[in-house]
Amino acid sequence: MDNNIQVNYGNCGEVAKELVSRLRGRSFSIEYFESNIYPEPPPKRIPGLRLYDEDPIPGFDASLGYHLEADILTILVSPKRKLEWNLNIEEVSVTFCENGRIMIEKTLLNAVFYIMVLSFDDAKS
Repeated sequence: MDNNIQVNYGNCGEVAKELVSRLRGRSFSIEYFESNIYPEPPPKRIPGLRLYDEDPIPGFDASLGYHLEADILTILVSPKRKLEWNLNIEEVSVTFCENGRIMIEKTLLNAVFYIMVLSFDDAKS
């Protein structure tokens, strides 16, 4: 059964730890869907990503794999890419799917506007 978690101030660190533990040491792809633009653009897929822990941003603890400050969670994927959300303005839900995929939905003003689907490049589906 898929495990859907509504991220909040109390569980953000635990959700980040779970995300990092599933992504660390593996190659994955991110597929982005934006629903706040009309006409809706086609999804963007970025393959071959890995967690980035070389020369991290100031204050970033590479052993944790994420940075949480001022209600903003950051997980570095490359020097220029990151998974990030701001709990002050966004509602975020993370779904850990049975098939291994991870779906992150960001909501602003009660409308889903951004969906990321993370799938592992070595997964057999």
